[in-house]
Amino acid sequence: MFEVTSAFGKSEIEALNMMDELSKNGVERLIKENQLDALLAIGLDASPVLAIGGYPAITVPAGICFGGLEGTKPKLIEISYDFEQS
Repeated sequence: MFEVTSAFGKSEIEALNMMDELSKNGVERLIKENQLDALLAIGLDASPVLAIGGYPAITVPAGICFGGLEGTKPKLIEISYDFEQS
């Protein structure tokens, strides 16, 4: 017998709410308060963190990750391209 479920229980919903709150008070707040075009992180660890929050990120071959807010993909492409050309 199979049970139909949304796959989201109380603990999953609480985790999603916590990630949303951390994103808004972390990444978004940091970028907005400092009027940044992007975040730069060394290494590959930042990309999954940004992805969990729903933020775009680009990692260049040097292992540098550029991340930003929703709607900043064109700017991230420009920044990462300029970085690679340097």
